[in-house]
Amino acid sequence: MAFRSVISGNIRGGTIASARAAIAMSLLVCFLCSANANTSTGTPDARTLGSRVTAALGGARNLGAFHSLRAVGTMEGVSGFPGSYEMEAQAPDQRKVTWDIHYLRQTTAVDAGTGWERSAAVRELAGDELARHRRDARFNVLFELIRSGTPLTVQAGECAPGKPVYLMHFTPLVGPLETFGVDQSSYLPVCYTRTESYEEGPTQIRTDYADYRRVHGLVLPFSVDETQPENSLKIHITKYEVNPALEASSFRNPESAKYGEPISIELATVPEHIYREADGHYTIGPQRYWGMYFYPTESWSLDVMVKEKHGRYLEPERARAELFAGSERVSFEEWGRASLREMRRYPVTRFTPQGEIYGFRHNFNVASTEHIDRIVYSFEGKGADGRIYAQSFAIPIETYLPKTKLIFPMKGKFLVTSGHEYHEKEHKYERSQQFAIDIVALGDDFEFARHEGATVEDYVGYARREIIAPADGKVVFARNDIPDGAVKSDFLKMDNAITAPAGNVVIIDHGKGEYSVFCHMHFGSVRVSTGDVVRQGQAIGLLGAAGSPGLPHLHYQLQNGPNIFGNDGLPLVFSNIERVGWLGRYGADDERGAAPASQPRAGVFMEAR
Repeated sequence: MAFRSVISGNIRGGTIASARAAIAMSLLVCFLCSANANTSTGTPDARTLGSRVTAALGGARNLGAFHSLRAVGTMEGVSGFPGSYEMEAQAPDQRKVTWDIHYLRQTTAVDAGTGWERSAAVRELAGDELARHRRDARFNVLFELIRSGTPLTVQAGECAPGKPVYLMHFTPLVGPLETFGVDQSSYLPVCYTRTESYEEGPTQIRTDYADYRRVHGLVLPFSVDETQPENSLKIHITKYEVNPALEASSFRNPESAKYGEPISIELATVPEHIYREADGHYTIGPQRYWGMYFYPTESWSLDVMVKEKHGRYLEPERARAELFAGSERVSFEEWGRASLREMRRYPVTRFTPQGEIYGFRHNFNVASTEHIDRIVYSFEGKGADGRIYAQSFAIPIETYLPKTKLIFPMKGKFLVTSGHEYHEKEHKYERSQQFAIDIVALGDDFEFARHEGATVEDYVGYARREIIAPADGKVVFARNDIPDGAVKSDFLKMDNAITAPAGNVVIIDHGKGEYSVFCHMHFGSVRVSTGDVVRQGQAIGLLGAAGSPGLPHLHYQLQNGPNIFGNDGLPLVFSNIERVGWLGRYGADDERGAAPASQPRAGVFMEAR
C-alpha cells in the first residue's frame, strides 16, 4: 500500500516528462471532446474532474509539497492472518513495506530501479515481479497522473454494485492502463485497478480505499484493501506521518554491498527426503485387467530450490534431471528457458520459508522395474553480468515404509476426495502435506449425505463418525476451540492461529520419528489433551468441519516431526483397509467384492474394518 492510487506514485519517470510537449495539443483535444461528450449525461469532463479530485485530496499546493510518508497500522493477510503493518515511501520511487503475522515476517522494498524482499533471507526482485513493485512505489501517483497531463478519459460507472463512481482511465505512454474510481460526491478515490503480468497470465490487481481523514492538510485513507494473486492485504492505518525525514539507506538492498563477490549457487529440495510411492491402487506387481497387461509404476514429487549466497537473481536458462539406477543412467528430462519460466514459483513453502530465489516443481513417473535410486539435477542461470552459472547435486530417491503399524483413522466406508497425487494442488503448499489425504465418511450405500442440497448436519458422519488413533502414542498437541463453520477472520484471531485453519487438531507422537496429524475435528468433540497416552483404536474425537475444511472431512497426514507445517510428510500404509464395490470383484478375497489394499487413493470406494 504505497497508496498506489492515492499517494503512492510518481508517474513522471523521464519518459512522460519529456513527452509533455508532444502530447499537449492532443490532451487539449481530448479534454474538449470529453467535455462535449459528457454534457448531456452530467459526467464532468476530464479537466474538471481532475481539478475536483486534486482539491478533495488536499489541494495542488499541499500535494505538490508532499514528498514522503510513513504509515503504521494493522492488517490481515496471508489468507487472513492478522498482524502489524509498516510502510515508508519517498518521492519519486522509493517504498518499503513490512508486515508481521508473528509466524512470518516479510519486508519488500523498491529503491529506484531495483527491488528486494526478505523473509528467511533477502532475494532480489526481477522481471515482471520487479515491474509490478516499481509501479506500486510511484509516489503520489494520482496527483502526478493528473498534473503530468497523462491522457485521460472519464465515464460513469461503479466500483461495486450500487456504488456509482466516475471512472478515470489513464493511458500512460509506458505501462498498463490505470483506472481510478472516484466518489461522485466527495471526489475521493474509492478503487483502483490495473492489469499486470503474472505466471498465470494477465491478471487484474485492485485496491479499495475508505475511511478518509485529514492529516496535515492532506486527505488520506485509513482503510486500504489490496487484492492481488501473491498476497491480498486488508490494511487499517492507525497513524500517518507526512513528510518525515527518511534515510535513503533504509530502502537499499541490505545485500547489495556484497554484489561484487562471486556468484554462489546452492540447490536443495523440499521436502528434504524424496520418497517414491507405487501408483497401482492395490498392487505393486504386474497385473492383467480384462486381458490387458499393466506394468507397475511409481511416482514422486519435489521442489528444487535455487539459492544464491546474497539473494542475487539469476535468469533460469536450463535444467536437467538424470535418473539413475546404481551406476546406470536410465533416462533424463530437460527444461529450457521458456519451461523454467512457466514452472518457476516463489515461495515454495509459505510458513516455513527457505530463503530461495525461486523454486521449480517437478513430478516424476517411472516404471517400478527401473529401480531409480537417485536423480542428478543440474541447473544453469544467467547473472546480471551476462555470464552463465551452473550447479548440480544428487537427490536420493528412497522407499519409506512406516515403522509404526497403522490402522485407518476411522472405521466404516469412506472416500478419499483429495489424495496425494502429484497433479493435485490441495496438499502441495507445505512440506508436511506431501502425502496427506482428505477423508469423507460414507453411508451404507456409499452416500455422502442424506438429502440433496444437504446442510452440513446432513453429511454422513458429521459430528457422529469417530476419529481413532492409528497406533499407540502420546498426544503432543490438541486443540478443541474452533467452532465448525466459523468465519476465517474470526478464528485466525484466536490463540495459536497458525493451526487455526486446520480447525481442531490432534498430533500424536508414535515414536521412531513418526507423528499422526488429525485436522478439522468437530468443535468440542476432542477427547484427548496434550500429554495423554493413547492406544491404537482409541476414539480421540468426531468428524467435523472446523477451520477451513469445505465439506465435513478429516485431513490426516503422517510426518517426521511435531511441527504442523515445518516437518516432512511420510507415505501412508494401513493394515485394515480394502476396496469395495464393482472394482473389488476382480481379484476379490470375499463374496462382498472386497479386495485388500494398503494405500488409499482418491475417488475409490473403500472400507476400514
